Amino acid sequence: MPDTPENASNESILGRRSYLKAAAGATALAALGKSAAASEGEYDVVKVSAGETHIVRLSDGETYENKLIDISADGAGVHIYARGSDMIVRNIAIVGGWDHAPSPSGAFMVEADAGSTVRLENIYADAGEAGNFDPSDNPTGIYTYWSHAGTLEIDRVHLRNFPDNGIYASPAGNPPEHPNEGSNGEVHVTNSYVYDCHTSGIRLGTDGSYAENCVIVDGNHRGYWGYYNHTELIDCDILTGGSRDIQIGGSADWTGHDTAEVTVRETRFDTYNEHQSGNDLHGSSAGSPEHRGPEELGAPKTAEEAASGSSEPPSDPFPGDFTLELTSNDGVSEYLLELDAANVEPGDDANTHDHDYQDRAFEHDGRWYVHGYVGSGGVDDFHVENGEILRVGELEGSLGIRAGRSLVDPAEFDDIESVPDSGDESDEEQEEDEEEESAENHPSGDFVLELSSDEFAEYLLELDAASVEPGDEANTWEHDYQDRAFEHDGRWYVHGYVGSGGVDDFHVEDGEILRVGELEGASRISADGEELGPDEFDDIESVPSQTDDFRALEVAGQFAYRVEVSGEIRPAEEHAEWLTEGEAFGDDWAEWWLSGNDGARTVWEFTGEITELELDDHDDEIEIRTLSVDGEELDRSEYVDTSPKELAVAGQFEYRIEVDGELEPAEEHAEWLTEGEAYGDDWAEWWLSGSSDARTVWLITGEITTLDVSDRDGTTEIRTLTVDGEEIDPNDYS
Repeated sequence: MPDTPENASNESILGRRSYLKAAAGATALAALGKSAAASEGEYDVVKVSAGETHIVRLSDGETYENKLIDISADGAGVHIYARGSDMIVRNIAIVGGWDHAPSPSGAFMVEADAGSTVRLENIYADAGEAGNFDPSDNPTGIYTYWSHAGTLEIDRVHLRNFPDNGIYASPAGNPPEHPNEGSNGEVHVTNSYVYDCHTSGIRLGTDGSYAENCVIVDGNHRGYWGYYNHTELIDCDILTGGSRDIQIGGSADWTGHDTAEVTVRETRFDTYNEHQSGNDLHGSSAGSPEHRGPEELGAPKTAEEAASGSSEPPSDPFPGDFTLELTSNDGVSEYLLELDAANVEPGDDANTHDHDYQDRAFEHDGRWYVHGYVGSGGVDDFHVENGEILRVGELEGSLGIRAGRSLVDPAEFDDIESVPDSGDESDEEQEEDEEEESAENHPSGDFVLELSSDEFAEYLLELDAASVEPGDEANTWEHDYQDRAFEHDGRWYVHGYVGSGGVDDFHVEDGEILRVGELEGASRISADGEELGPDEFDDIESVPSQTDDFRALEVAGQFAYRVEVSGEIRPAEEHAEWLTEGEAFGDDWAEWWLSGNDGARTVWEFTGEITELELDDHDDEIEIRTLSVDGEELDRSEYVDTSPKELAVAGQFEYRIEVDGELEPAEEHAEWLTEGEAYGDDWAEWWLSGSSDARTVWLITGEITTLDVSDRDGTTEIRTLTVDGEEIDPNDYS
């Protein structure tokens, strides 16, 4: 689908004639764009004549609805333009299939002005068995212009069999250097079903854009495509059966491709592809994708359901059983909700430990309350039985609320200003007294902590202290059963192992015990000779990381490298025998190489931060298979050149190129080459006239898979055919 303006003068004339011809054969067809809402179950049939294109253009504030548009006649087509402010297109069906190359190629062509909303709702469109078009002519379902600056709401649409994108809504994210700079409008796709659309099912590219409660099925290339910026998938199922259920970023030489990110929440998929090292997927699949049909989403199953408006939208989740989820994207957020429910229980992600930021659900005066705190990127969950939300508090932070499959808008609920008492006051006072009494028996100040056991036992304690030092009985030698005291995030931790009949000791300065871990075995705890019960303290489940723990830098492939760190570096134990200190590494540096064979892999352990990392070729080759710290891939573009290669062609000939990555014209040629006409995501098909200026440069990633050269006007003259200056032979790709 090319980013080019439509030919408005020709289309407006053709559109009016087409509409009048269609109107002559339609029943009860109202004036263009001015039809009143049809009664329930009623709709107009617009049968487009052979060779004609039915064009509808909405004006600001207009609604276009309840139409079944039949384009089954030879060469019949349809374009519905909603470009402006506060327009609604709803209850529309398109049937009959595409049998010609439309221009432009979108059934729905939309954009919203800044500060306004355009809404597409309850739509069915089936391209049928579309004709065998060139990729530049493939029709798309819904196309959003780069000038889209407001909010586009796409709700309950059912798109089928479009050879291009089902929903092509990324151009608004085009970066400034793009010939058609985007206006960054948001696109919200909800409750929609996209079947067998080939380039991608749904393609978004602006911050704030998302797909929620959608299903994408089949398609040859990509299910969901997060083309630019940071987009989101919420409670979606993607079943393409290929290697790219989710595609993140692309390889065109535009800002935003290389840094595109996608966040997934409660979304089910099998595969994803981060196209460049700067692309990122936040989150993971919530399970096996489920093929939910359009009727389960509230989208129309048939054309008649769409045109008549008889499909049922998703039901209101209240009252009922649902999972309540609280999220934040802006630091720590405090939340408070009041519910009328049979019961509310915290889920596995709620932090119910007794501390200042405890998450809790409690009943008071016949109502349930959910109160807690969620950090940036976190999720707290609560399971609600036969309930509904009554009030939502506006507390600290920016909060996201989800009830089952539905986002909750706090503005739709009454406000609750403060947290009510969480239960019977006398019980609360009794609990406080018990806590105070227990705390009086806990040691505080300076004391000797002793750990002993009648069997082998592992121990772990958290303390608020000025200092903790191992005593003479603690085994502090570095080995698998080391006893140690260390500080982390303002707390002290004591961790180690004690054998049957043994005693480990630690000297605590100005401290008190906060939490005790229930690890292997049964250890006894004493403070200055007085035995303490582990049940008197909150539980700690795992040993926190020390601030000076070694991290792992893993490298694999074929290249030479030098790394320097602010701490110290050493080879991991399994590699140490092959690396000589002083030759391959020193206190804070390592300099070595990888041969490229299957075993060419090294792991370095280091503390501090990497201050320098240089990569170079080894034996004239550089192949990076792994470059990661603690399993997290580093951005390779910071260390090696990942820019596209230049394919230069000059002379007189026609050609077609296909690559297994992506392809774009170089900037100096882009204005002469229209996307979709001369090239697509992974192909180019063009010609050279033979003049002195007949030269084109393409930027490609990946490898060339097809290179067909033929004559132009009876002549084949190849003056240049190179990749990064190296000549290539078309016969090598036949």
